[in-house]
Amino acid sequence: MTVQERHMIVLAIHEQQEIDRANSSGLQLVEGE
Repeated sequence: MTVQERHMIVLAIHEQQEIDRANSSGLQLVEGE
């Protein structure tokens, strides 16, 4: 695994965590923003 691949995975996980947190708060993230 390259450093770039690892970085992309970390970003994807972080983004998913943000989405989960928003959903649990009753908020909707707007796709494409």
